[in-house]
Formats: sequence, structure tokens, C-alpha cells
Amino acid sequence: MVLTPALVGITSTIPIEVLYAAKIKPVDLNNRFITAPFPQTFLDEAERDGLPRNTCSWVKGLYTTILQSGIKTVIGVVQGDCTHLHAMLEALLPDRADFVSFAFPYDKNRYLLRFEIEKMMEVFGVQWDAVKAAKKRLDFIRVLAHELDRRTWQSNVLSGRDNFNVLINCSDFKSDPDQFQAELESLLVTPKPPYPQSMLRLGLIGVPAIYSDLFEFVETMDARVVFNEIPRQFAMPNYSGDVLEQYLSYTYPYSIFGRIADIAEQTMVRRLDGYIHYVQSFCHHQIEDMTFRKHLHLPILTLEGDRPGPLDGRSRTRVEAFLEMLRSQQSKS
Repeated sequence: MVLTPALVGITSTIPIEVLYAAKIKPVDLNNRFITAPFPQTFLDEAERDGLPRNTCSWVKGLYTTILQSGIKTVIGVVQGDCTHLHAMLEALLPDRADFVSFAFPYDKNRYLLRFEIEKMMEVFGVQWDAVKAAKKRLDFIRVLAHELDRRTWQSNVLSGRDNFNVLINCSDFKSDPDQFQAELESLLVTPKPPYPQSMLRLGLIGVPAIYSDLFEFVETMDARVVFNEIPRQFAMPNYSGDVLEQYLSYTYPYSIFGRIADIAEQTMVRRLDGYIHYVQSFCHHQIEDMTFRKHLHLPILTLEGDRPGPLDGRSRTRVEAFLEMLRSQQSKS
């Protein structure tokens, strides 16, 4: 049976071209959760329904977002993303949402990835020619996003927050590619004074941070985030005209060593001074911190967050101390 909903919720970046080819609006549920007026209340509601307190806040936020949005079809990434997500989505079945699974093959098997994409194409009733046409349309917007990313680290005219917002929204193009394109074009033509060259240059690696003021606080300390690792991947930086190749070169769902190679390359290009590695409480990605520390060769501050909101006092103190250490090292070199 072909599904024809007006909206489809997505829990992570997926081959979004399939949905746009089917004339369906995708909604990145993560973005809708974290931009809600009071996202903390979403966690309370999920816990009242029975989700364990020691479940990742993003998973609890997605749960309540699905319920409150009225979205009846959700594509969940069951391989290559969150280990708790599958169980959470099953808790919504069968009467609250249709669950469409998508799996990124860990070994980057081209045949298996093609199978997963074609399975999704069959669910939504589209063919390859329509998917390729949708990719061509979305790639034009991705070019704009990457130009804004370049202006962040090379021309120093975009804040870390603006950079993050541009790139993170390439997961679903804010459900309206035409409007999103207009927003990016407006940013490109709006004059902005450059940031001082003397500011420390940071990479924010790991899953997107749940803190609401991290970028702004860092900038009060004479530092900037000029590399948002995972959001940049959502914008598909390794361009390919082939849909399969594009999602095989997307680093997030595969081995961490592909991510490390990408981070190392961008470290050189963007002249980074250090990294903030954000980890989410109760998330399996926390284990990646030891691998990053083994294979990356700049100082790393590991910053753990739990619930949405501003940085707590302890985290602010740790960020301050880390930046002071980087500045001290810089003055000695």
C-alpha cells in the first residue's frame, strides 16, 4: 500500500529527496522539538507516559513532538543513529503513528543502501527519475548553505549560531525549499561586519547540543564556533550527482573513523584551535569521546548536556577554563 500523507516526520537525516519527489513535506522532529517555546515540558509529558527518566532527552522530546504534532507517519532511522529510537517509536504503535524504518548499512554497502532507498520509494510511490529531479532542486539550496558555511570560517562574517541554523535545517529544508532558499539568499546579501581574526576558532563535534546559548556564551569569551560537524554533514558537503554516492559519503551514520577523517581535514582547512565535543546524557555516542581523544590531536573539552535550556554554572566554568587554556597555549606558540 502506498502512503500519501501531507506531512512525514523524520527522526534524523534520511534521503529526503524521496519525500520531496512524492510531493510530501518532511518535518525534522528534532528541530520542531528544540525550537518549541517550552521544550522542557515535552520531557515531562514523555516521562508521565512512561518513558524512563534515564532515556536521552532527544528521544523523549521526539516522542512528545510526534504526539502533539498530529503527524501520523514517521520515518525512523533504526540503523546508523540512536539505539533507543526504535523502541520509542514502537511505543507509539499501532494506533498513533505509521512507522517506516530506514537503515544505513554500517559497512557502506551500496547494494543495501539502494535497497533501503527503493523500499522507501515503494512506500511513497515514486520512481528514480522523480528522486533525481528532487535532488537537483535540493542541491541548489545546499550550494547556498555551503557558501554561507564558507563565509563563517573564511570570511568570518557569520556567527556560530547562524552557521548552525543554516546547516541543521538542511535535514528537511524547513519543510519548504522555496522559503528556505529565500532565507539563505537573504543572508548572503545582508552585509555583516567581520569578526576579529584574534578570536579562538573552535570545532563543535558530536551530536547537536541541547543547550540554548552555547554559541552565544562562547562568543562572549572571545571565541567562535567555525565548524559544526554534524550539521555540516546534514547539508551533504561531499557533493555527488549520484543519490547513492551522496548518502554513502554522508559520515554520521557510519564508522566513527570516517567522521574523524572529515574532522581532521576541516581542522586544517578552518585552522581550528580546539574542539568542544558535545555528548548527550544517556546516549551511546558518549563512548565515542575516547576514540576522538585517541585520534584527534587538538585539545578537546567534553561537554555533557541533559535537558534543553541554557548552560548551567558548572558547564560555563568548564568552557571558560578550556578557552583560557587554549589562549595560553596560543600565546606560547
